[in-house]
Amino acid sequence: MIHSLTIENFLSFKEEITFSFEAQKDKRFKDNDVVEITKGVRLSRLAIVYGANASGKSNLIKAFLFLRQFWDFTPNNKKEEITYTPFKLDSSSIKKPTRLKLIFYANEVKYVYKLELLANIVLTEILYFYPSIKPALVFKRYQEDSLAKIEFGSKIQASQIIKESLEVKCIPNISLFSAYNQVNTKIDKIDKVLEWIDTNYFQPITPKTYLKRFSEHLCSKDDSCKKTVLNYLQIADFNISDIFSEEEKVPLSTDNLAELAEIMPAPLFEKIKKSKEVIKSKLGFVHQVTTTDSDQKNYQLSDKEQSDGTIRAFGLSAVFYKLSKENPFLAIDEIESKLHPSLIEFFIRTFLSFNNKSQLLLTTHYDNLLDNEEILRKDTFWFTEKDKDGSTDLYRLTQFNDLKRISSLQKAYRFGNFGALPEIEDE
Repeated sequence: MIHSLTIENFLSFKEEITFSFEAQKDKRFKDNDVVEITKGVRLSRLAIVYGANASGKSNLIKAFLFLRQFWDFTPNNKKEEITYTPFKLDSSSIKKPTRLKLIFYANEVKYVYKLELLANIVLTEILYFYPSIKPALVFKRYQEDSLAKIEFGSKIQASQIIKESLEVKCIPNISLFSAYNQVNTKIDKIDKVLEWIDTNYFQPITPKTYLKRFSEHLCSKDDSCKKTVLNYLQIADFNISDIFSEEEKVPLSTDNLAELAEIMPAPLFEKIKKSKEVIKSKLGFVHQVTTTDSDQKNYQLSDKEQSDGTIRAFGLSAVFYKLSKENPFLAIDEIESKLHPSLIEFFIRTFLSFNNKSQLLLTTHYDNLLDNEEILRKDTFWFTEKDKDGSTDLYRLTQFNDLKRISSLQKAYRFGNFGALPEIEDE
């Protein structure tokens, strides 16, 4: 589970800020909303972030995304720049390092990962774990005379040969995790973290994320998933009674390539380009309607004949199914995109009913959730606000006093009591 992420000099985050899932003392909904991961450490399963457009909500999601991509990143050469952006609205920040610190729990063991980097070089990369109340070093990677140097902690068994092999692979612009995957060795604590990344740290979802193929594949392989997805879809569109999917191999054409280029990650697209044929799927939905004589008839409509909202719900439904079966962390930017408010609330209520350790970070403009006291704790809510210098301030609802006296948090937010609103001047 994620405990917190600290960000400094990344996109709109100029000064150091910390986003945290650590639950506060409020004991409401503690059974499913909060997990006591170790004695005295309680982590929330849900966080919701509000803020005006361009205030930095999406940049918080991008910080989580950057880490996920950086750990897997294998540059073509040592001069290739690391893909990220420091704060650019002053002359000094561009030249300063970006710093990120992720605190997380893998198999109930606490880890702290620290990263400090510039555009083309990792300055330091450190991983600690907590075998007791005191931290122990797993590795420290730093630069010395333009070369990577690695130190392992006293509790880590790694020979000099392994150390030197990793130092060779650790070119300036690569993560130690990515370099480790290129070396034939086994270090238990690193393996456990890599396993956690692969199984528990999902790629964030944005309004542009292509989820249809993922959901189609999962439904075709898992009947339980298909049943769950159909249940969700019938809430979005009550006429849908079934899903079908067919696959066929078709010759690779210019039109195929243009379509694939829009929906595939670049590395996978490059591999597909070299083949002579591609597997193309045909996704459809069965719509059951009642005629004037009260008979029910079924009609098959392709995915292209569905509404954008139905396809969005279809994609997210399979994702929520995965959240119910596993214990991942997932961030979704603009959860309300193409979804009816009732469906948003249904997804959240369903997620909170999962009796597991999955975590969800949402950004949204749908402020009705602020008054949903039946299922949501006050420490669920966060805000982003743009300062005069263009940087983002991030803060929690519970930082405000006397919240118990406020009858409607939604109205208080709209009246500007918590900030994080667009500044619209009356003419």
